[in-house]
Amino acid sequence: MRYRAAMWLVVGTALGWPAGLSPGAEKASSPPTSASPSELAVMIQKLRGSLVRVEVTPRFDGGEAPRDSISSPSEGGCVAKAAADSASASFITESWGEIMKEERPAAVGGFLVAPDRVFTAELALHPRFVKSIVIKLGDEAVPASVDGYLEAEPGMFLRLERPLAGGKPLVFSTSSGEPAVGIRYVKVDGEWTILATPTPGGVMVSESGKAASRGAGNTLLLDRSDAPITILSGGHLPVDGSWRIDPSQKKIVSAVQWKDIIARVSALAERQIPRVHIQFRSPTAETGRRRNMHSDDNERVDTDWYGEGLLLGDKEILIPIGFDPKTTARLEKITVHFPDGTQKVARFSGTLRDWKGLVGSFDESVGPGITLRDGAISDLRDALLVEGLIAVKGETRTAHFGTQRVRDFHEGFRGTLYPTLDAVIGSGRWSDSGLAYRAYLFTTDGQLVALPMARRDRLGGGDRSYSRSDDDVLMPAGVLGAVVRQGEGAYDPDNKPLSKEHEQRLAWLGVEMQEVNPDLARANNIVEMTNGGRSGGIVTYVYADSPAAKAGVEVGDVLLRLKIEGQPKPLEIEVEEHGPGGMMERFWEVLDRVPEEYFDRIPAPWGSAETPVTRALTDVGFGTPFTIEAARAGKQLEFPMVVTLGPPHYDAAPKFKSEDLGITVRDMTYEVRRYFQMKPEDSGVIISKIERGGRAAVAGLKPLEIVKSVNDVPISNIKDFEAAIKSGGELKMSVKRMTQGRTVVVKPGNKPEKKPADTGN
Repeated sequence: MRYRAAMWLVVGTALGWPAGLSPGAEKASSPPTSASPSELAVMIQKLRGSLVRVEVTPRFDGGEAPRDSISSPSEGGCVAKAAADSASASFITESWGEIMKEERPAAVGGFLVAPDRVFTAELALHPRFVKSIVIKLGDEAVPASVDGYLEAEPGMFLRLERPLAGGKPLVFSTSSGEPAVGIRYVKVDGEWTILATPTPGGVMVSESGKAASRGAGNTLLLDRSDAPITILSGGHLPVDGSWRIDPSQKKIVSAVQWKDIIARVSALAERQIPRVHIQFRSPTAETGRRRNMHSDDNERVDTDWYGEGLLLGDKEILIPIGFDPKTTARLEKITVHFPDGTQKVARFSGTLRDWKGLVGSFDESVGPGITLRDGAISDLRDALLVEGLIAVKGETRTAHFGTQRVRDFHEGFRGTLYPTLDAVIGSGRWSDSGLAYRAYLFTTDGQLVALPMARRDRLGGGDRSYSRSDDDVLMPAGVLGAVVRQGEGAYDPDNKPLSKEHEQRLAWLGVEMQEVNPDLARANNIVEMTNGGRSGGIVTYVYADSPAAKAGVEVGDVLLRLKIEGQPKPLEIEVEEHGPGGMMERFWEVLDRVPEEYFDRIPAPWGSAETPVTRALTDVGFGTPFTIEAARAGKQLEFPMVVTLGPPHYDAAPKFKSEDLGITVRDMTYEVRRYFQMKPEDSGVIISKIERGGRAAVAGLKPLEIVKSVNDVPISNIKDFEAAIKSGGELKMSVKRMTQGRTVVVKPGNKPEKKPADTGN
């Protein structure tokens, strides 16, 4: 048969074939001699008509394009990498995006094993994205379709619509001699090339006794007499000689059988991984966002979450997502939607301590839960699995199912062995249509093998209300089973729903700090301790009877980091700038020029009690021991403490709203008193909100002013204020801002127009 493509002979290094490891080989005194270049050239000539080109043309499906999800180069991109990397050789993993952009098919070498049948690398692309598969031999091109998959290793068979006229099917001889050469058919610099690589190679033996040899996938193995022995489809090969077999005689799952498997598993998953809707109480303005003069009125605040859940039993569901304590505090309702149109409400049971997951429970049975596969995940290396890509967007659940293999593993949290996939066959994490797909792995009989679930970083902090984190890993089902069996012992007691009054609770150190910079670090001889002045906080004030005061922290100490029990990573202390507090009197001058419509955007001049430090301590849980590393006069000190619930701060202070006056006031708190230089016995309530057009606004009252008295009656708290204005009519208020006081008369009038969605301050 005449070849138009160029044929080259490339002799490289050994790839790890299991030479000398078959049952009869142990009698040999020495391994077979490697074939010479001239002998390899003769072998190649005899393969004309047996090596074919497989071309796969991708397509869009429903507006979605296949996404690349593997970083390894394609076979044609780098000969050395392709020849040595069994993963890239076992799957067709070209850049689908580039291929579609360039309007060309993906191409890989294949082996003709019957007149109308080809064996080749497995297609790492969901069938819905496959427009066509064509087999080429010389100038001849024949359409083909998937005929079946190897059960225990990567590789697939394609069925041709008709036999290739010039085809020469391979005839395998399992009684042949030792392997002498591996043949691969790949594209190099745009030209089809036959790579002939001599053997032998090496062996891997684990402590448990598992022995295997590594080799490149999709490789034809010949003995010294040019007889085909087998096709190596995967990279891990047993050393007992069981690989010496005609590929057609291996355990195969036919295309018809696979279609039935997909139907069964997808039906199970539809019921056992249902759509979930979680509703949250509307956050206060402070919880939802940091307000400032440039905030957008349409800035989104999350009150609804849509995703998938996993039925663990007939009365329990796991939502594999990580809500931080600040968001979980607002959780109100978990609704699970089943495929038959029914819905059930699940009660909050707990948030996992070490993983990003929330568990809910039902009052009555909702049907059988999913079966978690037990046993080591490493037992499934190369096995044919079902991958379910599931996405939920609003009230729509989308799912696609296809083939997948676990090719390697990596070690993670507390020695957990995570599976590594060669490719994700669907649209990747985000599709063009905006769907966020997450991968679930199943055995062919429907047992869950692995699910997407990230480790929880309790020191993460930040303002994220929830996280579909990019650090999601495929958590083995056996690990999940062990977590589930712990029951409440696996839960974080401080990450739970709270009442609105307790939603804003925070841990407390009881210090005010100034940011460290390189100049201050050098002046205090703490350059190395503060990472060159990029971290640390200089204590400028210590509140009396606070945890810091009781531990011995003093003004001038430099707090460096927190070492928290149960957290391997210390938390470096970083100080945020606390708003315009340094402006003092000028702040109030600016306030007098601010139009009413911007009143609810004014930031508190004393800054927020929630800092990265207080947020992190709150998230790790009250009662958790920790140690502050600090520096004093150039020497390093340690202050042991326990995470302590702080007193009410401004955002969490009790408040009262008068619809008649159009005003909201709050009790005075420790940081507010500190800012206004007030003594503990000084009376007053602070104005937190003024309604536009209300009586208070017309009278000239401004946010953040302190009401000292009403009609000459001293006001100590919001209850006093409520009682003082109850009579209505004209009200004389004594008001103070910093050191200046004034009297304001609020006259009778109409109530301010109520806004549709008013969270209040």
